[in-house]
Amino acid sequence: MDVIKDDGSCGLNGPGGSSGLRDLRRVRKGIEAVTREVCAMLLEKNAAYGNSALDPVRIFSKSDPIEQINVRLDDKLSRIVRGEAAGEDVELDLIGYLVLKRVANRLGSECYLL
Repeated sequence: MDVIKDDGSCGLNGPGGSSGLRDLRRVRKGIEAVTREVCAMLLEKNAAYGNSALDPVRIFSKSDPIEQINVRLDDKLSRIVRGEAAGEDVELDLIGYLVLKRVANRLGSECYLL
């Protein structure tokens, strides 16, 4: 069971386990580094693609942005299952799409009207 102990460590390896993960500060720094990486990737891609995830041009698909993000998530998961993720960082892409979906959900119907 994962618990934070009084000394600031966390028992991610179970009782008596030893690992760098037990140091809560190292885990925190790791979380911060990964979330900065995700943020930078999303901002870069959003600028490069002209906010196409939340404001698509809708030439062929008339689906709302959240449904389009769901399709992209399905495609990424399909590549993992089929082992066809050559050259992609599928984990980073999945995290990015999940963040975009969360943003779209928070924007609600405004997102569809962009």
